[in-house]
Amino acid sequence: MSVIKEVVYKNFGTDDYSSKELTDYGGSKVYLISVLGGTYILRISSLLSPLENNYSALKAINSVLCPKPVILGSIGKSYYSFESFMSGEKRSYSEDNLKSLIHALMSLHSITSDSCGFLNSHSNSSWKDFFFSTFLDNKLRVFLTVNDSYKFLKPWIHENFPDTPRRFSLVHGDFSFTNSLFDSGMVRFFDFEDSFFGVKEYDLAMIYFMELLPENESLELFSDFGYDAKKILYFALCIGIHKFVTARDERQRSKRKKKLDMIIKKLRLE
Repeated sequence: MSVIKEVVYKNFGTDDYSSKELTDYGGSKVYLISVLGGTYILRISSLLSPLENNYSALKAINSVLCPKPVILGSIGKSYYSFESFMSGEKRSYSEDNLKSLIHALMSLHSITSDSCGFLNSHSNSSWKDFFFSTFLDNKLRVFLTVNDSYKFLKPWIHENFPDTPRRFSLVHGDFSFTNSLFDSGMVRFFDFEDSFFGVKEYDLAMIYFMELLPENESLELFSDFGYDAKKILYFALCIGIHKFVTARDERQRSKRKKKLDMIIKKLRLE
């Protein structure tokens, strides 16, 4: 019996269902499940942490902007979660689409916490310690090993870490058009496996680095919505280093290196 069949039977008491695999780009396999007249998103992983984090984020948000958490459980050596299915269409960049995306994102960022860290395990460390240990230290070490001409980045990054806010915002963690749906004038978000409480500019830095947005225009737009452009560039630099190290091939690595060089110029570090 397949894991999907076991999970569906355990939770719905039937093996009469249909499934469609949506993606396996991340650590979890994601399926569209139709059973007993309902439609759900099923996530299956060998790791509990990302599913628990996604589930906790959806509970904290509790909004039409995101799926509803349904079930979190385990079977054998696998962990799984069900969440409600959301309708909508994927869209690519346009100025209006980006404005709609940011406007909806601000609702997520209005959810705050006194402590930083992943939702399933808040950190007792400082925001700087959490950020470096979780997202950057190991990747920066690898990056400098293969790009020793960028050694100046390490002291600069440590010395120019942005001020810590009084309260931390709920950050999507992988903010993009890819993880967004447009439906009847509303933008909805999904895939919160990487979400955490931190500095809200991190989300804008992610989409700034990963999407093909107009450079100056997008930074100006972020500023118009009240986000700090300098913080966005700082976190975009850090995200870029992480993404360079984890690139799947040389072509992707070269593309991300060009983006990094552009950000370094904007920060006037050359």
